[in-house]
Amino acid sequence: MSMNRVCAFVVLGLAAAVPACGRGPTPGEKFGDYTLFDTKYDNVDQNKAKDNAADVLAQLQDDPKVCLVGLWAYNPPAILRAVEDAKKENVVKIVGFDEDEATLLGIENGTIYATVVQQPFEFGYQAVKLMNELGKDPRAPLPPAVKDGVLHVPHLVIKKDNVKDFHAKLQKLKAPASDEDGGTRPSGERIKVGFVSNNPAEFWTIAEAGTRKAAAEFGVDVLFRRPKVGTAAAQKEIIEDLLAQGVKAIAISVVDPVNQEDYLNSIADRVVLITQDNDAPKTRRKCYIGTNNLAAGREVGKLVKEVMPGGGTVAIFVGQPDPVNARERRQGVLDALAGKEK
Repeated sequence: MSMNRVCAFVVLGLAAAVPACGRGPTPGEKFGDYTLFDTKYDNVDQNKAKDNAADVLAQLQDDPKVCLVGLWAYNPPAILRAVEDAKKENVVKIVGFDEDEATLLGIENGTIYATVVQQPFEFGYQAVKLMNELGKDPRAPLPPAVKDGVLHVPHLVIKKDNVKDFHAKLQKLKAPASDEDGGTRPSGERIKVGFVSNNPAEFWTIAEAGTRKAAAEFGVDVLFRRPKVGTAAAQKEIIEDLLAQGVKAIAISVVDPVNQEDYLNSIADRVVLITQDNDAPKTRRKCYIGTNNLAAGREVGKLVKEVMPGGGTVAIFVGQPDPVNARERRQGVLDALAGKEK
């Protein structure tokens, strides 16, 4: 694929954080040398994600300078399937987000250029570690690494030159925890905590491995839950069940930070509330644990410019419009395309 091809940019299924007012840039808007083709949403439906990519490919079939970008874990694989169906592997560029197995294999074989990964293993590990401490003493001080109620987990850029090593390490992280993983379990009070994802995607398998590691190391019982559908109603049902089971703390990847605000505050009044992966900064949560999504989005934008220098068409596909991480990631991409990389 020519490095001079420009980018028709498809961001599939974001989950990020920028002001919740409106849907942002409009089709045809310019960002430096790049033009935003459109923004589409798949509502965490992987079939819809592929269909969205296929529709954009059809509309851009005469454009020789196309790059598709997926910003939620299932999106790069969905894009790749659409590109393969269209027999455009040697024409269309793909930049991803997260560490789905298909994404990493695509980087290895050259069908995907690169991906920015969030280290969800650390989301799970750090959330359980903190919930264990605060669940025993809600007045305990937050660790020094927490700044203004936020614990950022560094993101990584994965390309052809480091994908095999990263892939091998990831497989070890996802392996079932053994008794030796945590060493000698601490004595004393053993509490129960909950960890709730915002959808059932494979991304959360990695986070779950992190919770298992922390559970063994710190002597805490973790109830890990994934909603079958990525809705606030599905999360609420899970959370109410966890509260009924007596959890002392809950870490939640929030689906809708605006409309869930009152409900989340009611949880924070009952048990320790932590947000992870997707924040609800206006609530009374103790801490957010996750990626600096604006910075990570800028990394994605820089990768687009790297693989397709010179400008071109950009189409953005987003899983849902409301999550903070989706908005921030998307904004970061557009900032980088416009030359605002800091």
